[in-house]
Amino acid sequence: MKGAKRAMVGNTVLGYHVDEKIGSGGFGTVYKVSKTNAAGTYVRALKHITLPTKKQYSSVLNSMGGDYS
Repeated sequence: MKGAKRAMVGNTVLGYHVDEKIGSGGFGTVYKVSKTNAAGTYVRALKHITLPTKKQYSSVLNSMGGDYS
């Protein structure tokens, strides 16, 4: 999975160029993205959300005693 996160830098997503990784946490990774057109340059943040596998989800749920709340 870590390789997939690094692979985002340099790619284009919805017309935005992925410039750099800003940070990451338990729910995903945030990237700085930019797009330039006739109206100017736009800089945004893109969050790539990481969905847990069924095994990871079950592990977290079990650690909470099976309490969905």
